[in-house]
Amino acid sequence: MLFAQEMLESPLHVKADTGLAMALIYILALSFVMWCLIRANVARAFARIFAVLAIGAGIGVLVWGICALAMDMPIRSPFGLVYLIADPVEAIGWGAGLLAGGITAMVLSLVGGKRLPAM
Repeated sequence: MLFAQEMLESPLHVKADTGLAMALIYILALSFVMWCLIRANVARAFARIFAVLAIGAGIGVLVWGICALAMDMPIRSPFGLVYLIADPVEAIGWGAGLLAGGITAMVLSLVGGKRLPAM
């Protein structure tokens, strides 16, 4: 009990080194991009995963905005995203954009990649 009281009373003096974390994220992202440039199949697989997630999120946000607009209700943004989506029309716009981006990514990931045999 004494330890818990000390933890509550003393301020936290932990300082996160964000520069090191950002450098690590930059190195990982750069290595992933290089891997995708070397192996086209990896890039296509990543594009398909992104496309499925974007299509799902686009449909969800689009339906959310349409329902809120049809019921004349305000948007209740989850996770503190009040500054990102505050109006049903904005939700419809974000949903349509995600849906269009997902469909575009899916089409581009499926086009090409297979060579025809020589005749």
